[in-house]
Amino acid sequence: MADFPMDVTYEIKLDPRWREVGDKIEAVVQLAAFNVEKRAKKHLTDKGAVDTGNLRGSITAVPVGMAAGGELVDWRIGTHVEYAPFIEFGTRYMAERSYLIPALDAEHKHLRKAVHQIFSELERG
Repeated sequence: MADFPMDVTYEIKLDPRWREVGDKIEAVVQLAAFNVEKRAKKHLTDKGAVDTGNLRGSITAVPVGMAAGGELVDWRIGTHVEYAPFIEFGTRYMAERSYLIPALDAEHKHLRKAVHQIFSELERG
């Protein structure tokens, strides 16, 4: 088996005024991270990629970093299971059954909308 971690990074540039709304941003980022975890697990099940449940059970969302204001806005969503990349991207013998990237893509839209709404409220005063 392969001996490499599988990490996918999704970066969103935030307006410099994020410090004024740090608690709200932290809450929506945390919710997004947990939603990606939940969606990834559902994708595995929906695509019939669950045999023992080891991969599905290993997918977790954990905070890994803080912003300058102390808000938890840096999260890692992934797995330590060594065959995870083969399920996500496929092999020459097996079709891909992508679960993490579709989960990130779907949640990205919701996160952008929530962050935009927070800053819109800030502008309205």
